[in-house]
Amino acid sequence: MNIRHMRIFITLCQCGNNVTKAAKLLYMSQPSVTIVIKEIEKYYGIQLFDRISRRLYLTSCGKEFLSYAERLVSIYDDMEMNIKNTSNRVSVGASLTIGSLLMPNYVKEFYKEKPEADLRVTVEPSPMLEKKILKNDIDMALVERPIHEKNIIFEEFADDSLLLISSPNNHFENGATLSAEELKKQRFILREKGSGTRELFDSVTAENGILIEPVWEAMSTNSLINAVMNGLGISAISERIARPYINNGILYEIKVQDVEFKRKFYLIHHKDKNLSTTAKAFWEFCRQREKTFLVNKTISNIINCTKKNSVKY
Repeated sequence: MNIRHMRIFITLCQCGNNVTKAAKLLYMSQPSVTIVIKEIEKYYGIQLFDRISRRLYLTSCGKEFLSYAERLVSIYDDMEMNIKNTSNRVSVGASLTIGSLLMPNYVKEFYKEKPEADLRVTVEPSPMLEKKILKNDIDMALVERPIHEKNIIFEEFADDSLLLISSPNNHFENGATLSAEELKKQRFILREKGSGTRELFDSVTAENGILIEPVWEAMSTNSLINAVMNGLGISAISERIARPYINNGILYEIKVQDVEFKRKFYLIHHKDKNLSTTAKAFWEFCRQREKTFLVNKTISNIINCTKKNSVKY
């Protein structure tokens, strides 16, 4: 007894209980249709049709079976359609920096390659995304901090660094270099504890014996930038976000003597998660996308360096 039996029975009923019409519609022989009906009757120990004057009439059991069969076939067809569609659906998490900086363009470009894909994106702090990975609430995520959970597989896919930023109205010049002692005296506006950005900043400053107590903490990078622009202190944000502001003179870059804030971005998923074909394709897309970015950045740096060093005769 399977879904095929139900489809044949439903078709027979739709054909006015006429075996000849049903067989023709189903591309089956009449005896084959009859055999299927008898198999159903034998399986349930019921009689689906009364056979009167060489015509078939649904019994009360037949009518009840028809009601169930139509519902089950409808549910089965709905499942088939939705399951096939959800095979292209991928739930992706992105940390706040990556979600605002990289993800919009990633999704846009990925759709060009796989228009049938259905990416569902969640932008949250990295620790929350790790929890969602462990609970199987999302398929994969792009985060900005090292992974400490043994059940999560991670892969570096991009390089990044933090830049210290200041308002042009501050007393620092653009590109000014501070000593560790000078840095300690500054008013800092930082991301919240637990974020990848804050974790890197705290780790690097601690390694260099620099104790920083921020006067302002926020989950939004935009709020940090606005606070800095209003002269409320200096901050540390992704170079990818800060560089356009610096190049346009909106913000100034502050350096620290012998200190760099370098980090990696990571692709993660649960070690027991069986990624779908679409999820694997997006994973690979992110990796290749960053390789292209690094190549273009290197070429741009070479061109800029050549222009600076060129001599006019």
